[in-house]
Amino acid sequence: MSAGDEERRARAVRGAVITSVHDVLSECDDLTDERVPRVVVRTRVSLDGEAQADIRAAVREVRSTFGDGDGRVRVSFELSADAADPCDVECTVPGVERPEPEAEPEPEVLDASARLLVLGFDGVEFHFLLEPGRDWLPLLRPAAGYDGTGLLLPQALSDVPHGHLVDLSFAGGVLRARRASERPDYAVSVNGTNLVPEGAAIPESGEVLFASLTGSGSRALTYELLAWSDEVPSPGTGADVLDGAPHPTESADPANPGALLVQPPAAGTKSAARRFPLPTGRTDAPVHDLHVQVLYTTATHPGSSDRSHVKIYRCATPQHAAYLRRHLATQAGLVRQANAVAGRPGERTWSVAPIHLVAVTPAPQVLTARADPSSVTTNAENRLSAWFGVPDQPQPDCFVIVASPLLEPVGWAGHEQLGTAPSGGQLSALAALAAGVDHLHFLGVAHCDIKPQNVCHHLDAQGRGVYVLVDGDAITRTGGPVAALRFTPEYASAEVIRAAQRVRAPGREVIDVREHDRFGFVLVVLTALVGIDKVDALLRGAYGKRPVDSISMVEEAVADLWSTRWDRFTEELIRPLRPGTLLDDEWSAKAWLDRLSALWSPEQEQRVVEADRVAVGTYGREVTAIRTGVQDERAPAWAEWRAELVNRIRAHQQLVARRVYRNWLWAGRVAFGVCVLLLVATIAGVLS
Repeated sequence: MSAGDEERRARAVRGAVITSVHDVLSECDDLTDERVPRVVVRTRVSLDGEAQADIRAAVREVRSTFGDGDGRVRVSFELSADAADPCDVECTVPGVERPEPEAEPEPEVLDASARLLVLGFDGVEFHFLLEPGRDWLPLLRPAAGYDGTGLLLPQALSDVPHGHLVDLSFAGGVLRARRASERPDYAVSVNGTNLVPEGAAIPESGEVLFASLTGSGSRALTYELLAWSDEVPSPGTGADVLDGAPHPTESADPANPGALLVQPPAAGTKSAARRFPLPTGRTDAPVHDLHVQVLYTTATHPGSSDRSHVKIYRCATPQHAAYLRRHLATQAGLVRQANAVAGRPGERTWSVAPIHLVAVTPAPQVLTARADPSSVTTNAENRLSAWFGVPDQPQPDCFVIVASPLLEPVGWAGHEQLGTAPSGGQLSALAALAAGVDHLHFLGVAHCDIKPQNVCHHLDAQGRGVYVLVDGDAITRTGGPVAALRFTPEYASAEVIRAAQRVRAPGREVIDVREHDRFGFVLVVLTALVGIDKVDALLRGAYGKRPVDSISMVEEAVADLWSTRWDRFTEELIRPLRPGTLLDDEWSAKAWLDRLSALWSPEQEQRVVEADRVAVGTYGREVTAIRTGVQDERAPAWAEWRAELVNRIRAHQQLVARRVYRNWLWAGRVAFGVCVLLLVATIAGVLS
């Protein structure tokens, strides 16, 4: 197992343990020092000492938020071949007796098969898992401040009337709908039949029409009910690359159409587990996880130097793969919409690296049962199955491939490399990223994994260096339950972590993922302006004890970064870290960046000082021009810009050397020619 795999596994175990311990302790009353919880973590693979220590610290942090105890807890680790992925967690609290549940009447026998509900509007799809039950689930676009449950559409979907207009129920294999009491100014129909409060069965596909009774028009949602089954793909033993040949397919990127050769992963590489959340709209289980395996590799375009970053997902069933295709296609559409505000039409400007679905085989057929493996042994899935370490399990239509541009990670510089003043060039380079983050939130989704490590370099249509976010398939809807997020506590604010521990509605934990994104964006800006070492220092420590969790400690950390003339700039720079600031609905990444730009010195003091500092020597001005050119092209926080400067100076040295040599050579030739002429004249005079 590689270091990256071990780190991902440790993070997954940590998240599962924190969630389980939080759930158990939240049900306990009167937790005191004498009642010390015991937590047993069982994994298939042993965790190293550092990972275990990190998990223990996280559990103690969770324990300290409950009762009046001092956070004492016992955590032990065991190996078990039968453990779930990523782990089994057993949390017990002494003195807690769980009463035997009262006998309940035998439930009515219903169709036990869940269905996938796909709602569509203007090319964007929303997915919900409908589990059999007699209860009614609200289908609505919530108004501001709504904190209930249901099949929730984004608030940004303004063409659909907000409010509780429709309820859905799925039982006995039959989908039913009824008219709710809100918004009497609209008539609601399904496939031309008006809904009534008593409810009625509706077809498994069709159109929900919201018609205004006041003459403001009508809006329609398409819907479709698809088959679903719960299965988990088996883990592989490591990649078998067979003959080492790539997997040929077709690129879906309009900028690079044509053939795409997906390169095999390194031999022995093991796939990682990944979960995609499916909202259910229920209070008892707000999300249902889709489990997949994922491999990371690259792809090349024949005849082009461009390369792509590729993720290959292996699903348990064709239904899961069909859902994942729909889900990722929606993610790709949201990324395109977010990027549309990052620049003018036609410009190659991104805030989030675009993602493209790549055809694995000819157009997939959605199957409802497993196919005979012997019938697909010669298909493309045979090679992909070997890469996942399951060569004996070729399965058609169970693979999903996603490609995105292979971008260069930012080598963030330390503070000592950045100079004595903040860089206005950095603020300009971050502008497209800020606009894209704001527009994602307007669309009702969040990136959910914004951090300095997920920012790469990108050259726009004018060749200017800008920053772009990667990992766009992590995008999730805003206002979702905590269990649906890829939660990274190291890059989360104190408000987000506290929200993850607070129940705001019965059976539902809610978190504002916009604040999660905003905090990550603030960290990116801080990293670009003050240095990666300074930001890392702010994030060290357990939750609640990190310097970044205290505005006074942040002020102390940045007090001596620059001269006093930058005090107003520094004050605005750290303002978002004040408690509650990023929870304001009106807060905007772009507006904050604009305020920083307005406070930045228009004289560009640092650039003037450096431009006046001409290098010494005969070719000093040429060296200075090269240095200035590199700084203009590359964001100063790119730690490797000095390496490029050295390379350009070396290349220029070769040009100068050739020029000097040619001048010397021509001077020698002229002198030689004069000597020859004198010799000829002398000989001619003697002979005459």
